[in-house]
Amino acid sequence: EEVRWSGYGRNVGIAVSALKDATGLDLTPCTLLKLSKVCAGNCISSVRHTRAWCPACLRDDVAGGSPAYDRLVWPLQVSERCSLHRHRLLFRCSRCDCHQRNDRSLIDLLHCSECGADLSYQSTRADYCASPGFGERQAEALIASLPDLKPRRGYPHLVLARKLISLGLDKRILARDLGDLFHNRSVICRPQLGSLFLLAEYFSVDLVELIESPERAAQSANLEFERPIPPRIRRRLSAGHLPRLDGIEAALVAAANGPPPYRSLASICREHNPCTQTVSRRFRELTEGITRKPL
Repeated sequence: EEVRWSGYGRNVGIAVSALKDATGLDLTPCTLLKLSKVCAGNCISSVRHTRAWCPACLRDDVAGGSPAYDRLVWPLQVSERCSLHRHRLLFRCSRCDCHQRNDRSLIDLLHCSECGADLSYQSTRADYCASPGFGERQAEALIASLPDLKPRRGYPHLVLARKLISLGLDKRILARDLGDLFHNRSVICRPQLGSLFLLAEYFSVDLVELIESPERAAQSANLEFERPIPPRIRRRLSAGHLPRLDGIEAALVAAANGPPPYRSLASICREHNPCTQTVSRRFRELTEGITRKPL
């Protein structure tokens, strides 16, 4: 339940390996595991926690007689529309306004996991988006190239920066607009996938080339610009965020203090829809008490 299968974190690698041993099927092409040696393993600014979908694509699946499925490009945080239908991706049910969980026990992707409404409803003019958004073309190219992608180990953003400086890029531009990516740190971390999207768009280079050969990407970079960095958008907490936390805490207290049979942490998280790691960090003592309960 914890694994976001479309990502590239450590748990995804373990799960895919286990499935391959059990079934003989290698699901690596259905994930972003090719990026596991390139991008930071926590998947921040890369893969969404909840589903995103294009209703027109789901309708096409049904009309073609094939199972409805989520395209690999949809969970990317830069993806805001379907480039095929030019339809804005949806994130909430049109009837109950609920986010759709990435619960891997889901086998019906056509209906809302909360109220059962049809998620492939007929679109309106307001759903149409004529122009591609930030990073859309780069995201499509990345997903298309995944089967043959040969990522370069290390830190492609640092290699790109050094090469650009050697080609004459003023360091002050990096400091002004991209300083948070290139500040000196005691421990050098792999970049977030969102940061690589930003660099590719900022310098007008191909994202796949940046991942495979940042030196070659630097040779084609656009250095004659005064391009302002896009503003950082902070995620707003929903109005029900604090009451939901209270509900989670009450369920944990009941599980920790109640009689057997004891509820599992996973079942509580499925009911209230946070991930188990988030609950474990926020309510450490309660979750430790639950995990120490006898089976």
